[in-house]
Amino acid sequence: MFKNIEYKWYILLLSCLTIFFGTGLQRYTLPVLFDEISKDLNLSLLQIGTIWGMDPLGGVFVSLFIGMLIDKFGIKRSVVTISILVGITGMLRGFSSNFITLLVIMLLFGLVVSTTPTVFFKVIAVWFEGRNLGMANGILMAFNHLGGMTSSMTSATILSPLLNGWRNVIILFAFPPIILGFLWLVSYKEDRKPSFNFRDVNKPSIGEALAHVIRIKDVWIASIIQAGAAGMFVGVTGYLPIYLRNLGWETGIADSSLTILIGTIAFASILVPMLSDRFGSRKLLLVPLQLIVCSILLMFPFIDSYMLYILIILFGFFFGGIPPLIISSLVELKEVGSSYAGTAIGLCYTFAMLGSFISAPLGNSTASIHPALPFVIWGAMVGIVSFGYLFLESSKVHNQ
Repeated sequence: MFKNIEYKWYILLLSCLTIFFGTGLQRYTLPVLFDEISKDLNLSLLQIGTIWGMDPLGGVFVSLFIGMLIDKFGIKRSVVTISILVGITGMLRGFSSNFITLLVIMLLFGLVVSTTPTVFFKVIAVWFEGRNLGMANGILMAFNHLGGMTSSMTSATILSPLLNGWRNVIILFAFPPIILGFLWLVSYKEDRKPSFNFRDVNKPSIGEALAHVIRIKDVWIASIIQAGAAGMFVGVTGYLPIYLRNLGWETGIADSSLTILIGTIAFASILVPMLSDRFGSRKLLLVPLQLIVCSILLMFPFIDSYMLYILIILFGFFFGGIPPLIISSLVELKEVGSSYAGTAIGLCYTFAMLGSFISAPLGNSTASIHPALPFVIWGAMVGIVSFGYLFLESSKVHNQ
């Protein structure tokens, strides 16, 4: 039993490394490189927003499907295939020659990388539960953001000059997830799953899993809430460095804002879920967190100095706990559990990716009216979906 306990922490570490290199590092290299990319490919601000939205658009088509496949066919084959494909499609972005090619490749990349939350939250649902679930989800989310922080901190200011341009940076970042995919292949042992906390004994068929999940009202409510939260986050992270540069901030300082934002989110992604594990209720924390985030974004039009750093830090801290808490509350629904976690999370992330696809070009398109108006749009988005908590069953932490 003790070997299994130790092995589950190895699985958490391997999951964290894969999502660090495969998702965070590759995804968030683009916002700080968009200035260089737009000059090289002659892109407008609206085109940049559309390209940034292609990633989550891909998730709209595959998140639910991949969730059902994971529930049916297991973790190992899913993780190995997705990790390798994330690296390959991520690398292809570096060979884009114009708006159309980058748009298409970003869609392909999105089709693959958008499945990673579903896959790895399923892994966590299988190996962790009770008072460890929120913490494990938070650690996983933190590594995703740490990958983004590393990428935003180094891509434009250090690696691009060193590697002779944005293309080589993107190509370099594509190799680690491929290597990690092969590490999953040789080291993941499904027969070592701990029986004392593994509820996925009878794997449902794809049809059974979907039919079961779509009848759960709280899954639909959580999915709508996640759509607003994820859409807001994608919009903010894609636009923030450009917004600050247009305010006259130096490139390095503007890019560092994204690094600080993602770093703060990473810290909160661990701290807040750990507090919720002890607090006993996810919902009672989610409601104030989301309303505070809404209020912070609505303040952006009124501040154009370096005081924005304070808003950025506050935004990161209060937003950081929201995604892992939503996922934890979803898995803890008595009708879901680890048996249906893949399908439920897949449905949730289908909505999240749809919200993300809509939010980036929608917000960016209003920048011509006022540069800070996109933040107001995204703040209103996350504020409106907060009303969903009125209809969501309070999530109780399982004490096991």
